Amino acid sequence: MEDKSDPVLPCVEAFLSSEGMSATAFGKAAAGDPRLVHDLRSGRELRFRTREKITTFIAGAIATSRTTQEAQG
Repeated sequence: MEDKSDPVLPCVEAFLSSEGMSATAFGKAAAGDPRLVHDLRSGRELRFRTREKITTFIAGAIATSRTTQEAQG
């Protein structure tokens, strides 16, 4: 059986796991869509613009987290 999930889904799942963020909170924060992750898990394929929003959100959150950790020493 062919995997038809969007290519960004593994990145989203890894982010959720590492940050302890709920799927609903992520969807709201990253794209204004609380069902985003549920829909991705169900096979939704994203438009380029939405995928770009998600990757930008993840990159920004990771950068902020690293900066905070470095500041705390």
